[in-house]
Amino acid sequence: MRLTLIENALDSLREALDKVALAQIDARAWKFAVLNVVHTVELVIKYRLQKEHPLLVWADVDRPKQTVSLQVALERLQRVGVTIDAADQDAIRAAIHWRNNITHYETEFLLAEVQANFLVIFEFLDTFYKREFGEDLTSHLDGNHASIAAGLIADFRRVDVTFQGRPMRRSWPAQLLAAQRVLELMLDGVLYKRIRHGDELESGDEAIPRYPTPDTCHDCEARVGDLHGPGCDSERCPRCSGQLLSCACNFEAPANW
Repeated sequence: MRLTLIENALDSLREALDKVALAQIDARAWKFAVLNVVHTVELVIKYRLQKEHPLLVWADVDRPKQTVSLQVALERLQRVGVTIDAADQDAIRAAIHWRNNITHYETEFLLAEVQANFLVIFEFLDTFYKREFGEDLTSHLDGNHASIAAGLIADFRRVDVTFQGRPMRRSWPAQLLAAQRVLELMLDGVLYKRIRHGDELESGDEAIPRYPTPDTCHDCEARVGDLHGPGCDSERCPRCSGQLLSCACNFEAPANW
C-alpha cells in the first residue's frame, strides 16, 4: 500500500486526534498526540514544498532517497517565496522542541505545558493548510475526528488572557510563575545558575549582546530580571552560553518543572 504525502499526513492527524480523545481518561496519551501532530506538520510542509517542485522534498535532489528534515523543509519554503511569519516559525520550533523532548513529560506541570503547546502546533497546522491549499483541513476528516478538531479550534480561539499587563495564552501565566522557582539546572552532578532575562551579557564570553534589552522577552514574556519560561528560545545556557533550547548541554529536567 502506497500513501501520498498528504494521505500519510491525514493518517497521522487522525491518530493525533484519537490520542487527544483518549487523553481525557489517560493523560499519557498526550505524548502520542504530540508525536503524531508533529509528524502531520512535517508532512504537510513537505507536501507544500512538493507542490512547488517535486525534487525539493529530497535532501539530495541528485539522489532522491531521503526526504529533508522539518527545519530544512521550512528553510526551502522560504527560499522559494512561501512566507512563514514569526508566529508560525515559533509554532514550528515548538513542534521540533516537543518532539525531541517528549520523554521529559513526567509531571503534572509538564502535562499542562504539553497541552498548551499541542494547541499552538494544531493552530499553526489549521491556519497554514487553509492559507496554502485554500480549504479547511477538517474537510478531510470524518464526523468523529472533525468534532475533536472543532473542539481544539474552539479552545485556541479563547486561550488569550492578560497577565501582569501583557496578553498571553491562558495556560502560560502558571508556567511562567513556576519557572521562577527553578533557579538552577543540573548537569553531571553540577548545579548551574539559570540566566535571567536581561543578564545575558554576564553569561560568558560567548554571550550574544543585546542593545538594548527588551522590557519583556519576545518569546516567553519574562520581564527583565525574571527567569525565562520553559522552552523559551531566548534563554541562554548557563554552561556554554549558547541557546539553551538547542545547545548540546543535556541538563536534567527539573522535578518541579
